[in-house]
Amino acid sequence: MAIAAIVALGLMGACGGVSDDARQAGSPNGGRPTTSTPSSVTAATTVEVTAATSPPQDEVATTTAVPVGSAPLEAFEGSGVWIDVYEWSPSSTDGSPGVTPDQVADMAAAGMTTLYIQSARTSRAVDVADPERFREFVDASHAHDMDVVSWYLPNHTDPETDLRRVLAPLDYGVDGIGIDLESKNLADRALRNERAIELVRNAADLASDVPVGAVVFAPQALSRYEPETWPDFPWAEVAAEADLMVPMAYWTIYADEFPESDDPVAYTAETLASLRSLVGPDTPIHSAGGLLGDSDVEEVTAAVQTAREAGAIGVSMYSWSGVKPGQLISMQEEPR
Repeated sequence: MAIAAIVALGLMGACGGVSDDARQAGSPNGGRPTTSTPSSVTAATTVEVTAATSPPQDEVATTTAVPVGSAPLEAFEGSGVWIDVYEWSPSSTDGSPGVTPDQVADMAAAGMTTLYIQSARTSRAVDVADPERFREFVDASHAHDMDVVSWYLPNHTDPETDLRRVLAPLDYGVDGIGIDLESKNLADRALRNERAIELVRNAADLASDVPVGAVVFAPQALSRYEPETWPDFPWAEVAAEADLMVPMAYWTIYADEFPESDDPVAYTAETLASLRSLVGPDTPIHSAGGLLGDSDVEEVTAAVQTAREAGAIGVSMYSWSGVKPGQLISMQEEPR
């Protein structure tokens, strides 16, 4: 059954731009936030948001949103691996995905407690890619006592679509939601900030007891390595709305241009310390590291140890397709 909810969503003006898949959580590609409310605010519009595997239908069931609370974070605790649609989705791999549901058993055997799976592509007209295959991954994970966190890359040009797609995997029984805040498709940065904050707030409200994590850049990535991507990112405001922050502490992705960044200990430590200074002492943080395909066992082990010593509630690595023998041993948790 599709999940439906009535949301009071402030639609803050029209904007240009088109959907893109140029950025996502594993793509190898500080300052004070400036997110004050605009002087002219459009009246709030009631929007019906349907979590479904296709655009909204004429008839949908409606439910009443549960009051907001602090969601339990179990899905983001422990150890996990990430996969994107270019790994698991038949429609994004010409029918030949490299990661299939039967591999979930291998993930569990390696000690992983959570699968982080991209639920859809921004540029496609569906809310969940290959819905039956997606469900197979969720079911296989649960059968092996693993949680599932779905993640989606919004482009902030269509708030209703972004929210609907973020929530759509709830209909499949996911245990957590990740909102991947990377897209610079919306050129108006102030509006992009406002919509990012609003999206996280609305998703957390409607997801009820399913935790919502804001998947964000490493702070030094935006300040040092790609400063034009998202200047004045609203760190504190996003953290105030999300259940936790999930920084992408990918120590390998800037190595070609900035060799000094290719240090798992230094990069992970700086990511978590910088983020902590931006969001305060009470916000839970889960560290997502990688890339596995460009790292060895010692580097992964060092990053995991650094993240745990810094107080991360959980550690995950991007992505399963690049895993090498022995890389995940340091991440193994005690059986639940």
